[in-house]
Amino acid sequence: MVQSVETRETPLDPLILDFARPGRTLFWMGFVLVQAAILVAVFWVPLETAFRYNPIFNGVIVAVLAVGILVAMFQVARLNREIRWLQAFSRNESAPPPRLLAPLARQLTPLDHRSMQLTPTAARAILDGVQIRLDEQRDLTRYLTGLLVFLGLLGTFWGLIGTIRAVAEIVAGLELGGDPLQVFLALKSRIEEPLGAMGTAFSTSLFGLAGSLLLGLLDLQAGHAANRFTNQLEEWLAGWVRLKHFGWSEEESTPAYLAALLDQTAESLDKLRRLMQEQQGVERDSAATLARIAAVLGDTPSGSVGVEELSSIDRQLLDRHRKSVFVDLSIIRGLEYYTGPVFEVDLTFDLRDEKGKPVSVGSVGGGGRYDGLVQRFKGVEVPAVGISVGVSRLLAALELKRGAATQANGPVVVLALDKDQMADYQRMAAELRAAGVKAEVYLGGANFAKQMKYADKRAAPVAVICGEDERAKGEVTIKDLLLGAELSKKIEDNAEWRESQPAQKSVARALLVEEVKRILANK
Repeated sequence: MVQSVETRETPLDPLILDFARPGRTLFWMGFVLVQAAILVAVFWVPLETAFRYNPIFNGVIVAVLAVGILVAMFQVARLNREIRWLQAFSRNESAPPPRLLAPLARQLTPLDHRSMQLTPTAARAILDGVQIRLDEQRDLTRYLTGLLVFLGLLGTFWGLIGTIRAVAEIVAGLELGGDPLQVFLALKSRIEEPLGAMGTAFSTSLFGLAGSLLLGLLDLQAGHAANRFTNQLEEWLAGWVRLKHFGWSEEESTPAYLAALLDQTAESLDKLRRLMQEQQGVERDSAATLARIAAVLGDTPSGSVGVEELSSIDRQLLDRHRKSVFVDLSIIRGLEYYTGPVFEVDLTFDLRDEKGKPVSVGSVGGGGRYDGLVQRFKGVEVPAVGISVGVSRLLAALELKRGAATQANGPVVVLALDKDQMADYQRMAAELRAAGVKAEVYLGGANFAKQMKYADKRAAPVAVICGEDERAKGEVTIKDLLLGAELSKKIEDNAEWRESQPAQKSVARALLVEEVKRILANK
C-alpha cells in the first residue's frame, strides 16, 4: 500500500524560474567601491603621507583588502553559472555543469523531466549542501575582514612600542648640564624617530579598520545574494518533491522494478483523484463509477479484485436501495487493518436548527471488512465485518428532525428554610414518596435563592416552601416551577411578576400531597 504521490507531468514553466540575477548585487557592490575610490581621491595627499610612514605594513593591509574584494565579488558572480544551469535544465537544454549544485546535477541529469521526483530528504540534503558551500565561501571573506582588523591593531601596537622605545632613548641621551641650545638641537634632531613610530601606529589603524569596514559591507551584500538564491532554490525544488512510500526507510534504496511500479501506482492514484473530482456534483451511478474505476485500475491484481467486490455488492442491492447506496471513492477509513470494502452511513434527510439554518452531523455509522484482524491476534483466519454507530450524532439528528425530546422531570424539592424543622421537611418528602411522587429535601445551609437554583438544576417541577409564616398559618406554599418558567416569558415587568406570583399557591398542610399530584397531573 502506498501513500499518494504528487508528480509533475511537464517541466516547470521557465517563467516560474525567475531567479534573481546577481547582477544587481554586483552593481551595488561596484557602487560601494566607486564611493570608496572617490573618498580616496579626495583625501589622496594625507592618505599617501600616512601610507609612507610604513609602506610594507600598510601595503600588506591594502593587499589583503584587494583579495577580500575579489573574493566577495566572485562569490556573487559564480551564482550566475548555477542559475543558468537551473533554467537550462527546466527547458531541457544543455548548459555548463554547475559547481555549487553538482550533487543536484548528478541526481537529476539521468532523469526524465516528466517523471522526475525528489524525496523530501534528498531535497533537504541538497539545500543543506548548497548552504554549506556558500557559508564556506563567506567564511573566507569573514576571515579576511578579521585579518584586516588584526593587522590594523598589530600596526598600532607596533608603532606605540617604537614610540616608547625612541622616547626612552632620547631622554637617556639628554645632557642637562650643557648649553640649552645644544640640548634643544639634539632633541630636535632625534624627535623624528618617535614621530615616525606614531605615524605607523595611526596609519595602520586607519587602513586596517577602514578596510575591514569596506570588506564587511561587501560581505553583507554577498550574504543577501546567497540567501536569496537559497530561498529561490528551495521554492524550485518544492515543485519536484514527492512523499516517500510506506515500507521504505529513508536510508534504504528502492529497487528499479519497484520504483517503476510505484510510479505507475502514483499515476493511477492521480487519475483516481481526478475521477473523484469529476464525480462531485454528478448524479451518483455506481455502475458507471465502477466502470471508470475498472478502466484505471482493472489491469492491476488488487484493483481488479476490488472492482469485482464492489460490483458484487452493487448487484445484490435491491432496486429500492439503489438511490441511497452508491460507490463513493472519497470514503477513507483506517487503512491499516481493512482488507476489503469500507462503508459509511449518512442521513438521507435534511436537518435544520431552530433558526432554519442547515445542519450537518456527518456520518452516523461506518465500518468495513477486515479478514486479517482476528488472525493477527489469534493466528486463525476468520472472515470479519464490523460496523460502528455514532449514537450521539444519531440522537442529535433525531432531536433536530423531530424536535428535542421532552426533558424528564426531576423530583419535587422540599426547601429546608429552618434547620430545626428538618424532621417536618423529611415527613413531607416521605408523604409525597408514599403517594408515588418523587421527592427530596434540600440538604445544606443555603439561602432561599440558592435552594431555588438547586431545584431548577434538578429540573424539579414543583418546589415546596414551608417557612416561619407558612408554619404559623398551618399552610405550605407550592411553587409550580414549570408554569413559572413559561409565564416568565410573557411578563416583562418584574414588579408585576412579584405582585401576582401566578405560579405559586398556598394550601393547608394536610392538602400538600393532593395539590402536588394535581399540578403534576396537568404536566
